[in-house]
Amino acid sequence: MPRMPHLARQGKRSKKSKTLGEPDVVNREDYEAMELDSRLELIRSLIPLGLMAVCEELEREVVSLDEGFEETLTLHRLGLFAKIGRSLKTTNILESVNSQAEERCGRVDHWQNSKQKQRWLAAALLDIEPRLRRLVGYRHLPALQAAIMKELKLGGAEERSKRAA
Repeated sequence: MPRMPHLARQGKRSKKSKTLGEPDVVNREDYEAMELDSRLELIRSLIPLGLMAVCEELEREVVSLDEGFEETLTLHRLGLFAKIGRSLKTTNILESVNSQAEERCGRVDHWQNSKQKQRWLAAALLDIEPRLRRLVGYRHLPALQAAIMKELKLGGAEERSKRAA
């Protein structure tokens, strides 16, 4: 039977200090040789270590969710999630374009200036365009554009022409 390590903490926790020692490894034979009370004490001593790890992981997840919260609800707020949310709820579209552009421009080591880099990227995007698939729900993109314009309180083409006159 393979040896299964079990965690135990080194040293004892003082009543004044709430910090725990680093976990140590206890062999399966040693664990099985312990009396029931000793096993329970060992398990109870490990619970705070596990809870601290879970709390740290949850904290990272909350920060991650908070970063994209407003963007996540934008399609819902605009009332278009059912129509085009399936395609726009992930970054797969952008990642696909980025990876294909990287294949075409990524090996260039020295750019003369930013204009050259922009020209290369434009040429790469024109080369990639025929191989890109349409979004699921692409027919609803004009509705998305209109909803965004309305949300930002920007007018359409007619209103822009009125302002120009």
